[in-house]
Amino acid sequence: MTHASGRRCEGSENEILAEADAFDMLDLYARVRCPVLIINGTAAELGAGPDWIKELMAAYRKGIQRDLAELAGRQGNIRVANLSASHALVFEQPHAVADEILTFLR
Repeated sequence: MTHASGRRCEGSENEILAEADAFDMLDLYARVRCPVLIINGTAAELGAGPDWIKELMAAYRKGIQRDLAELAGRQGNIRVANLSASHALVFEQPHAVADEILTFLR
């Protein structure tokens, strides 16, 4: 990784990846006790790419959807809304996102 100054930051990529890999959002959600709305994008990401990464991401999305449904089933304070949108769901479906938030807040 290169710092903004242009100098190389040795080891930074591995440290960042290790931290991201160790971070478990499902564990975090499970510990929250107030009402939680999770809006999950279930559609394929936009853009071209190799078939293997598309298949990998489809399996990942399916697993996330399954895990979130199980979590919401165990904890009444968690509501999961699955939208047919990619990671950019706020831009792709702004009205659906707003509707989910308004419904959650009522």
